[in-house]
Amino acid sequence: MGARPYLEKVAQRVVEILEGRYITGNSLPIADYTAPINISASGLTIAGTVSFHSAFISKIGAIEFDTQRFKEILLNTEVSIEGSLKWHEIGVVLDFAADLEGYQGNGTLFVTYNQFDFPLKVTKYFNETAPVGSLQFMSIDNSNRITTVGHPNNKYVQMISRASREELLLRDDSTSIIKYKNHD
Repeated sequence: MGARPYLEKVAQRVVEILEGRYITGNSLPIADYTAPINISASGLTIAGTVSFHSAFISKIGAIEFDTQRFKEILLNTEVSIEGSLKWHEIGVVLDFAADLEGYQGNGTLFVTYNQFDFPLKVTKYFNETAPVGSLQFMSIDNSNRITTVGHPNNKYVQMISRASREELLLRDDSTSIIKYKNHD
């Protein structure tokens, strides 16, 4: 089997696993993080930090394999094949604890994204029998349409929601959400 059909088979298996076991409840967690917030709008200024926790992907509308990002890498100690899965219409739930000037409170944000790109990589080390792989949760593209809804629906949470939207647009770190070992 060639490298491209093999990676397509791995991508299909990832989708089957997600459909069969993971796209319910909090089974696709996102790492906790704390964001500083300093924003002004409509005469209201908020400053402080918001800790996001217990975040998870709650909805994936569709998943497709992007063959344009396919590549093979052959080194002396390993061979790697890479591609990308595109997820469309994603919903993310984030609980938060706000520590702001004039407001301390907890709440929940529901964020919807138009599209995520997930680089998919399978590596076979020559001194091991089974390949290993990873699917990375990467930063989003600024062209994505993002909607954020906050609860409770007060002015502070609305501002946290707005600031979070801006932070998520600019965030460029990656957090691995799925690690798997393929024995095929």
